[in-house]
Amino acid sequence: MIGTITDVSCADAPQVQITLKAQTIVMRLHAVDAAHLTIKPSGTGSPAKNAVRPVLRGRSALRSRNQLVSEKKWDGEIQTVELRDLP
Repeated sequence: MIGTITDVSCADAPQVQITLKAQTIVMRLHAVDAAHLTIKPSGTGSPAKNAVRPVLRGRSALRSRNQLVSEKKWDGEIQTVELRDLP
């Protein structure tokens, strides 16, 4: 999914929840451990070293790869987030 990261919650660390919005679609996404989340910064094809979670709120995600889930408070488990610079 391509969209804008509108919210990031680390209230249940090390878990992280990200809200990604694309036009009228809103996806609530989850990762069990933020340290293991693969984040690819803009302008590079390789993941960030040590999977350090940058400040994501308001960033544009070029692509978010997720595995859809059911019977959870969120829509999917985050696998990879590829960031891009806003025009």
